[in-house]
Amino acid sequence: MMIKTRMAAMAAMTVLAFGAMAPAAHADMTPEQVQQMLDELKGIRAALEKMGVPGGGQQQAAQEPVSDKVSMQMPANARQIGRKDAPLVMVEYTDLQCPFCQQFHNTAYDEIKKNYID
Repeated sequence: MMIKTRMAAMAAMTVLAFGAMAPAAHADMTPEQVQQMLDELKGIRAALEKMGVPGGGQQQAAQEPVSDKVSMQMPANARQIGRKDAPLVMVEYTDLQCPFCQQFHNTAYDEIKKNYID
């Protein structure tokens, strides 16, 4: 939902910016239709600003960068291979009856194990 709101805000600002530069009516639109469209976009912008959507006209406060590190607690009984202090952890969810999981195990697993675990 947040992505749709941001996209709508960016679209509205873009149309407003281009509309302000060239308010003349297009061949297939009357000046009244152009003005009505601009008024609707201004209303959308005002609503987005009221909601506090970033990019909706308000200056966005400086935020700390989002960390790209993920932490995950493994259950005590989880099956693990490789070093406990490995810089990269790969978690595999598999189904013993799934043909795609079987294909992965038969084709890619040995390569991954040889190149990254052993």
